[in-house]
Amino acid sequence: MTTPAPDLPPDALPMAAAAKLLGLGEERLRQLVKAGYVTRVGRGTTTATAAVSGYVRFLRDEARKSPASTAASRSHNAKASLIEASTARRRAELVDLTEAEHVVTRIASTAIARLRKTPIDRALSASTRKTMTSEISGAIKAIERARDRALAALNTGDFSEISGGRDE
Repeated sequence: MTTPAPDLPPDALPMAAAAKLLGLGEERLRQLVKAGYVTRVGRGTTTATAAVSGYVRFLRDEARKSPASTAASRSHNAKASLIEASTARRRAELVDLTEAEHVVTRIASTAIARLRKTPIDRALSASTRKTMTSEISGAIKAIERARDRALAALNTGDFSEISGGRDE
């Protein structure tokens, strides 16, 4: 490349070199000059900066004008919005599900802990103590089963196995 004349900017180059830099034909670059995208700094001369920025501006304008590109862009934006909304809903459901699982587990754990701490008076007969221990054990197992059914129902969404407080 020849050194630019003293009155030209340091990145000045012939139109042919600018066209080659952009991967365009010289005629296409002249069309971009006529359309106002690329500025000339002298006869048959432009700057690398003007050529590149002008070509980028042209490509962006074309992308905006193109109906296929516009339709694809709108479609892409619509899909992105749907995915974003769906993700937000799922995130909210997940938080609700996690909270519900925590509540079910906490209630069951509290009930089981209190049943296990139930005092059985030594003054009661052995058969009564055995009956009470057996009843407490049965209640704990029923609570554990109910907890497991409730957690499974929360995870599957099938609440048909929930008895509504009746142990089946």
